[in-house]
Amino acid sequence: MCYRLLLTFIAIFAYSASLSAAGPAEDPEKHSDFGGTPDLVLSGDVGMDLEELNGLLLRLKSDSLEERVNAASEIKRNAAGCEAVMRQSLWHAGEVSHREIKNVMKNVSAASAGDGGVLGALLQIPPGDTAVETTTRIATLLVALHSLDSMAGYKVLLDFSARYAGAFRGFIGELMVQAGLKALPALIYGRGSQNRELHMFSVAWIRDMGDPLLSEQIQGIRSSRRLAQLLEAYASVNDLDAIDVTLSCANHESEIVRKAARASLEVYGKNAKWSIHREYENAFGDEPESGDYEQWAAALYDAWDKARESKTVALYEKGKAAAGRNQFEEMDSAYRELLFNSPLHPHRNGIAEDYLRYAAVLAERAESHKALLATQMARRLSEEGSTAFQEASERLIWLHAEKMRKNGALDVAAYRTLEDDATMEDGASKWASYGMGKDSDDAAIPVSVVPVSLMVFFGCLLLYWRVRIRP
Repeated sequence: MCYRLLLTFIAIFAYSASLSAAGPAEDPEKHSDFGGTPDLVLSGDVGMDLEELNGLLLRLKSDSLEERVNAASEIKRNAAGCEAVMRQSLWHAGEVSHREIKNVMKNVSAASAGDGGVLGALLQIPPGDTAVETTTRIATLLVALHSLDSMAGYKVLLDFSARYAGAFRGFIGELMVQAGLKALPALIYGRGSQNRELHMFSVAWIRDMGDPLLSEQIQGIRSSRRLAQLLEAYASVNDLDAIDVTLSCANHESEIVRKAARASLEVYGKNAKWSIHREYENAFGDEPESGDYEQWAAALYDAWDKARESKTVALYEKGKAAAGRNQFEEMDSAYRELLFNSPLHPHRNGIAEDYLRYAAVLAERAESHKALLATQMARRLSEEGSTAFQEASERLIWLHAEKMRKNGALDVAAYRTLEDDATMEDGASKWASYGMGKDSDDAAIPVSVVPVSLMVFFGCLLLYWRVRIRP
């Protein structure tokens, strides 16, 4: 429970930090993730350190194919949060010539048409050849970085593409194309690189993706953070064709995207003037009387924000009114729309209390799964240490314990935990009805467990008889 609370706190902290960090960096290449809106990560401590990574990489030299495959899979599973460690390992991959690495990649590419791809083909080769071992090691790290779908991971892939005289350039390009639009912001940053080789690499693989139109990119990217990163990438390379789309995203439903779009428009500066002028006319039905484009933009943002705030207030009042009438399905619909647009709404704790009431009604209807979901929602929304948080936490224990009991297993520790809680009267009374209160000398087995026990007994007895009478 404490671990989940910690993850929730870190996630909220990272969410808040990302809002203040939105906007293109002045020099993206100096930043490990290009310096724009950060990807949401729980902690930099959850990944492997260099010693742990090297221990797994050593297993790639095992004589057992199964052991090599398992090692590569484990590196991929544990790669989260350790892009910097994998970068360090990649840049010290060993003393093998460029020609040897190129020959290995050339030979293995013909055999990599199967599901395992290049890495799968490399893992099939028994160890012993230093060039093969080094190539396998590098390919394992590159695949693990690609699987993270993080800007920091893509940055390492792009930076590494020229190493070993470009031996892995095609492999990395194919990984980027596999990622599709998710990797496009990183490629846009690469397209604007002062390094001509990286610039040409990025241009080539954007073309290989089909050179999607900006409108297709905006519609195809589902993640708010990745969309924000795309807008920042275009602003960092001063792509004027992206101004109108960026301006439209300045009124996006996601706060992350709005902030990134507005910060990007500041980077475009006077180049965005006439787009802002046109949008001002559309919004207010008249030309701006005076001021410059920055004032026009501020007026637009203010109008948009007030309209959004009024919608948020209306949704909150609709949900609260529905809860007051005990129309909880209508309440749930309104609150979910509200929280989608305003995930850090100031009345979250009050909303949590309404979800607790909804959960109680669902429990009375014996809709246990829905009751569990409503209680989980209440716990996520409530402030840590509040009455709603405590009640939601205890009711989750209760619901899980009841589910186990109905399946024939009694969680004694859970019921004892709830026995002294005044808010859990149903838990205490149910506990007492089993004759298993704290002051009870004997622990009676609940009636629902008896049939299950008898079935198990007769099943074992039947199996014993069949074994005994077998010739």
